Amino acid sequence: MPSQYYFRQTCMLFYRYFMGRKRKSTLGRNSPQRKARNAETHRKARENDEFRAREQTHNTQAHRQARRGYDFRCKEQFRDTKAHQRRKHELLKLGMLQKIKLGALCDVQQFREDIIEQRQHKLPSLFDSGRICKFCDSYAWREERPGFCCEKGKVFFDRLQFYPDEFKVLFDRRDFLNNIRQYNNSMAMASIGIDEQHMPGFSPIVKLQGKVYHRIGPLIPENHEVHPKFAQIWFHDSNELENRLRYNEGLNADIVNILQEYLQYNNPYIQSFKAALEMMENDSSITIVLDAKNRPSREQARRYNLPQASEISVIIPGKHYDHLNVALHKREGGLQTITELHRSYDPLHYVLMFPHGEEGYQLNITHTKGRGCVSPSEFARFRLQVREHCFNSRRLTQQYSCDQYAKAEAARLRWARLNQKTIRADKYQGLMDAVDHQEELQAGTKIILPPSIYGSPRWYAEAFQDAMAIVRKFGKPDLFVTFTCNPQWPEITSSLFDGEQASDRPDLTTHVFHIKLQALMNDLKSGVLGKVEAYFGMKEDQKRGLPHCHILVILADQDKPRDPDDIDRIVSAEIPDPNVNPKLHSVITRNNLHGPCGNLNLNSPCMTRQGEARKCEKEFPKHFTEHTTVSNSTYPVYRRRSPDEGGLTCTKKLRGQDVQLDNSWVVPFNPWLSLKYNAHINVEIVNSVSSVKYIII
Repeated sequence: MPSQYYFRQTCMLFYRYFMGRKRKSTLGRNSPQRKARNAETHRKARENDEFRAREQTHNTQAHRQARRGYDFRCKEQFRDTKAHQRRKHELLKLGMLQKIKLGALCDVQQFREDIIEQRQHKLPSLFDSGRICKFCDSYAWREERPGFCCEKGKVFFDRLQFYPDEFKVLFDRRDFLNNIRQYNNSMAMASIGIDEQHMPGFSPIVKLQGKVYHRIGPLIPENHEVHPKFAQIWFHDSNELENRLRYNEGLNADIVNILQEYLQYNNPYIQSFKAALEMMENDSSITIVLDAKNRPSREQARRYNLPQASEISVIIPGKHYDHLNVALHKREGGLQTITELHRSYDPLHYVLMFPHGEEGYQLNITHTKGRGCVSPSEFARFRLQVREHCFNSRRLTQQYSCDQYAKAEAARLRWARLNQKTIRADKYQGLMDAVDHQEELQAGTKIILPPSIYGSPRWYAEAFQDAMAIVRKFGKPDLFVTFTCNPQWPEITSSLFDGEQASDRPDLTTHVFHIKLQALMNDLKSGVLGKVEAYFGMKEDQKRGLPHCHILVILADQDKPRDPDDIDRIVSAEIPDPNVNPKLHSVITRNNLHGPCGNLNLNSPCMTRQGEARKCEKEFPKHFTEHTTVSNSTYPVYRRRSPDEGGLTCTKKLRGQDVQLDNSWVVPFNPWLSLKYNAHINVEIVNSVSSVKYIII
């Protein structure tokens, strides 16, 4: 019985196995039944996908409708507010609900400043701007480009050491700050060769022309009868204070003594030179070399900024050294030029700015992030930023800034000289340039400056051709706007340190002016004087240091000023009424009154020629005229009413005396722009394309 049962169960298992394999084999991969079943499965899956897609689309449309309804309700709510009703009433009253032209809304005589008082452009103080770079801790305004100071951490150097207490006391003394350049020269170890330009009368800036040289001579005078100078004074046996005052008359002996006592024991260059001089007394074959690249091998170049006395110079027997290095001799050798690529270029001369010998720029200082090396301009931008410790050495800082700019320009010119093949200078050289300049070919190597070098002939040619291309496309300019920095802006005065004036901080004036210039350009492009089709301009500095910009604007056809009424909507050449527009009256009388010059002030900088033929180059004072007229000259004749015809006057101080000025001295302006920016903004109507050549060339 059990055997038959097991046999029967085994047969059933075999039957199910073989029959199952047979049924499975009937539904092969290409069988009709399998294809039908797969098609049905795919159809159901596709229907499910289409259903889900319809659901998502339905939800998206519902969301969009709900969002539109929410936006509509928000607009309705705002439209019902009192603020909106008040703003709408003002716009309707001024007739500018459509295509607002605030600067050319009505005749300038009907201008009212109370309507746009809230639109004045203001910035917080630099220290209240709320923006401090997280990489280098420098202060900046929020409107400035992020990373201008250190390229977002790519450029980083050790902080400068704080001034010692002996120096801090001196920086509070006016007699020291007024002569700080002379005090620095009395302590410097290297002389500086510059061609300084002096303006007649008040000259608040340092203006250099040509190449800047730093030179250093032997450590001891060649002739005992010759008095020591610069670095030689530090190693002279006696009369150190007398020798310093001999070449720098008018300095306070007590201040000079304080400076030399501190530097003698804390400046690593002085300590190194003294130790080297003792070695040269024992071995005359030794040469003291200031190594341009000397640094501890374990440190990166960008981190090596606080040298020790033993790391300043290298003792080399013989006369074999790199061309960038500076070899110091005991007596002979004469003056040697220190290249601007030398790390000791700055600390050897600017000893009051770097009393602890912090190094200057040198080659191959790598970025902290990514590839590439630090350029001279990046190094200077990092050093000149406003931080907890920053330079406040007045005119000496200005000289240092000019020196750093000359160093950056020298680097650009050096690149152009060494990369003539890269810029394909062969296309510029030879016969083409000779034909253009109508000169004969001359033998020799000619260095071609590309258009990327600011101020080069090809830069001017490219700028002029670009400007003329815009004129050919859009027509002649319609407006000539000149915007000049105002050193009395509250953004500048509130950011000064104690005892400073705006003329002592050209960095602040430049930063603030750039921000306000961008805001002015945004206003012009938004159409405050009309729809702008094209514009171009030139940014430069005045002879006395304030930055300013010339802007040429091409307006659309419907907004071009064609008759006197259109001109009177944009330009005014009259003193505002102090009873109606008191703030505008204050702005114009401070910033837009020329001179006075002529018989009132024959020594004014605008006076040309000599003797009785002297006259103002700007042709002030202008003639009175009751109505604006359009002439064939470059500019129209603006309305300037005399006091007898209802024109206003104002009183200004000239050499301690009151001078009465009228509309003949007013520089043309636009009321809306002048009131908003509180600066000298000269707005003129242009009738020719000669203004393009004026601003470019």
